[in-house]
Amino acid sequence: MSQTVVLKVGMSCEGCVGAVKRVLGKMEGVESYEVDLKEQKVTVKGQVQPDAVL
Repeated sequence: MSQTVVLKVGMSCEGCVGAVKRVLGKMEGVESYEVDLKEQKVTVKGQVQPDAVL
């Protein structure tokens, strides 16, 4: 079953955003993700456990 996980992530630049996207892009079960630098949050949708994303 697909679920949505929203995490607060400390990011200070586009390099941080790129690093988060690279990791999430390789994770099994991740269907989609959104990285918001301004709000410093990451929203992940898919068949993943929240602790696996951390």
